[in-house]
Amino acid sequence: MEADLLERPWQSVRPGVEVKVLPQENELYVFAQSHDRLNKERATRRRQLKALWNRLGQLQQMKLKARELLLKLGEAKGRYRAAWRLIDIQLPEPTTEGIASFSFALNRQKLRLVRRREGRYLLRTNLSGRDPAQLWEFYIQLVEIEAESFARGWRVGVLGALTCSQAVVPEMLRKGAGSILFTGATSSVRGASITFSSAKFALRGLAQAMARELWPGNKTDESLR
Repeated sequence: MEADLLERPWQSVRPGVEVKVLPQENELYVFAQSHDRLNKERATRRRQLKALWNRLGQLQQMKLKARELLLKLGEAKGRYRAAWRLIDIQLPEPTTEGIASFSFALNRQKLRLVRRREGRYLLRTNLSGRDPAQLWEFYIQLVEIEAESFARGWRVGVLGALTCSQAVVPEMLRKGAGSILFTGATSSVRGASITFSSAKFALRGLAQAMARELWPGNKTDESLR
């Protein structure tokens, strides 16, 4: 596949974005490179690598026992995970005084490989009839969703509905009557915004599950099926 892609010409789909398209049976492979993404990823990697290098230098100067040093190295790995894989570290060795020491060096071969991959992506899709520019937009919409924004949409749309239901269901069960109405959206089955649609899809599932578990003798409203 790599040889086939190399032979394909680059196509400009938008300013700063180029693609190579390789059809394969009922699938389509799109090799894309984005100058904006390349600059963003390269800047992020440089910041992380510089910060990690400085932190390792600080740890190297500290007089720590092996366990303490390993804990601090683990903290550094968790904080600078992307840059960590570019560093070769010799694990701590205790000295005669019980103080641990270690050494580290930049793995230039891994760095060269990372540099070649920055800003470049191989996309695989069964949407073989779509324009490559549209496929790129789909990809960007997915990867640029912030986790906190996604979680906030779920907290409002799904957890909020569950919390409200928990407040009224006990009284409804005691009386043997009552209704809970959730506001739905066609995007829960058709798809639209990833955050909104997935939250509405989950809300739909919550409504169906509550109807069956809390009132098993009742039929679920046809609109919820």
